Amino acid sequence: MKRFIAAGILFYCGSFVSAADPAVPAASPNPERQRAAELVRDLGDTRYKVRDNAARELKKLGRIAKIALTDGMKSGDPEIWNRCIQLLPEVMALDLKARVDAFLADTEGKHQHELPMMATFRKVVGADAPARKLYADIVRSNAPFLEACELEPKRAGEKYNVRAFELQQQLFGPFSGGSVRPQLTGADLAALFLIGADPEMSKSIPDTNNNNHVANFLWQQQFQNALKNGEQAPAYRKLFFAWAENRTDVNSLSQTISVIQNNNIKDGIDFAVKAMKMKEKEIWFRAQAMVVVGKIGAKEHVAAFESMLDDKTQVTEIQWNNVQLKTQLRDIALAMSAQLSGQQAKDYGFDALQAQPTLIFAYHYLGFSTDEKRVAANKKWDEWKAAENKKK
Repeated sequence: MKRFIAAGILFYCGSFVSAADPAVPAASPNPERQRAAELVRDLGDTRYKVRDNAARELKKLGRIAKIALTDGMKSGDPEIWNRCIQLLPEVMALDLKARVDAFLADTEGKHQHELPMMATFRKVVGADAPARKLYADIVRSNAPFLEACELEPKRAGEKYNVRAFELQQQLFGPFSGGSVRPQLTGADLAALFLIGADPEMSKSIPDTNNNNHVANFLWQQQFQNALKNGEQAPAYRKLFFAWAENRTDVNSLSQTISVIQNNNIKDGIDFAVKAMKMKEKEIWFRAQAMVVVGKIGAKEHVAAFESMLDDKTQVTEIQWNNVQLKTQLRDIALAMSAQLSGQQAKDYGFDALQAQPTLIFAYHYLGFSTDEKRVAANKKWDEWKAAENKKK
């Protein structure tokens, strides 16, 4: 049983036990490392006071003691083996806290900090005070996961899916660990977004609709709160949209669009514009993105719809008030163009909008019952455009 526990600690610590850890490069022995090795040997001393003192001193050494402790976990001395197992996670946790505190104190970024995925985070999110606090929160609770991905970037997708599954089990799986179930945090999800936002690591993440645990978290209150509330929210949104930019499965893309629409997130306009132009994606998804652009966009976004005003691709056909409505991509483009240019889309003859103008952002209803109405609507738009051009 003890050997299984040791294996679990080695797995959890990830890069903590790797000889290739870039944070502790191979080098000639130095006095502190030699001292750590001596202290590990003292953990097996017959005198309790010596063992206890060695444990305290190893904690003070922090990350320097890592190699000595991992070597000690291979010891044939049960006392050394057991104490090293107990000390390694604590030593690493104390050292991580010290490094995070040093990072937050370095407000001008004058020093190098041995923290995982920092370069990717800064490139995607930035380095202002709220961004730095968000990064610190992510690292505090997810350092082993981030370090493991950074150590083996080609296997980051595998570790990403394992971590996502763990969080899903934490939320919905069997629970017998006490009276209170551990809660998902915004930082836990942000760690996944950070891996998915890395251009190279994201390539190893299999984007399949049947194996996408992360997209299923987007309806959790913890995610919604992190996205909208507090000084870190803008940085959190940057990270989230960087993750979404690298996704290719329509489930993640569609849920991202829904998040933007339901929360009226103006920061999501660029993502929504790109999404509606993804010609390789399902037509319903593009239609969904188009109405989001129409809802949160501004007059300058009318230009994004110009290339779609001639697109006759059929999106949907529904029965509405005993009338058959056929919606083409160009119909949605026209309705959104009218909306963004300050006009009333219902004035263009959309059948459903005559009685219910509030249906403007439900693309199923943005069709026409006859081709004659559609032709008349497009003519009206052309006339409006011509009149606007004369004013310039």
